[in-house]
Amino acid sequence: MGLADVIQMARESVDKTAGERLFEYTRVFRGYNEVEPMQVGDLVRASSLPYLCPREEVLAHRYDVMRARHVEPMLQITLDIGHAFHDLYRDVYFGPMGEWVGSWKCMMCGWDTDKAGLSKPPETNNGCTSPGVLTKMPEKCGNCHAPFIVHPGSGDGYRGNGTFNEWHIEDKGIGVKGHPDGWVARARVRRLLVDLKSHGHRGFASRRKLRDGHDLQAWAYQFMCGDDAAEVWYLNKSPWGDHAAFLRTVPVEFDKTGFRQSVLSPVERTLDGLAGGPLPDRMCVSTECPRAKECQLSSICFFC
Repeated sequence: MGLADVIQMARESVDKTAGERLFEYTRVFRGYNEVEPMQVGDLVRASSLPYLCPREEVLAHRYDVMRARHVEPMLQITLDIGHAFHDLYRDVYFGPMGEWVGSWKCMMCGWDTDKAGLSKPPETNNGCTSPGVLTKMPEKCGNCHAPFIVHPGSGDGYRGNGTFNEWHIEDKGIGVKGHPDGWVARARVRRLLVDLKSHGHRGFASRRKLRDGHDLQAWAYQFMCGDDAAEVWYLNKSPWGDHAAFLRTVPVEFDKTGFRQSVLSPVERTLDGLAGGPLPDRMCVSTECPRAKECQLSSICFFC
């Protein structure tokens, strides 16, 4: 879809409400995408570990299947708001508080703490993990001097010009890649890896422990970044007046056995299958399984 289509859509939606126009735009431009089949040499994204089906990925590769992803506008907008919450907590709250650490970038000129030598991403070489160098949000840009942290009465506006710079982390030894949300450092805590998850009011109210699958993603980041301690922070997008209802932190206990069985094993079977190894076993018992009903490779899966 090109510019002409956008203009035509705008003309046709003149009489629609702002909400209707937003949903129409989201439906057309944000609510649909196609997933390319994995190829030999690709790594598994850490965020996809809770949903990874080795058999599906291998079949998509062997039959060159493009899988369509349709997301309803309401859900897509909700997901986008969740992503905005990530930036809010890092760039406006915990960054200026001096707790959030990692890498920072200037939105005015592009200067970042990595290029300045103030921060360095974790790396894995020959099975050895270097945790990198984490830094607090600077007061201002080291190049154009735009303020990163806005102090009361400074006249610089609501928020500063610095933003958290997510690192791309990968470990070819285990076949996983991803973008950790970041770390916090505070009194008695040198560094704590944090994965941010946002919820609506109902989901947040029931989130008293780790949701299934969130531990897998956290374990992968812990392993790749060399972090012993980690937490998942559940952010409430619709708090109801209680200051404790904005944010709930749940510690992550690194389980070596669980990591080996639920992360290393399925990733290994996936990558081995992509490289010509055996087709992984089915995860679904029958075509009536909820996942099988939604899987676009279900017919191929149960035929093989």
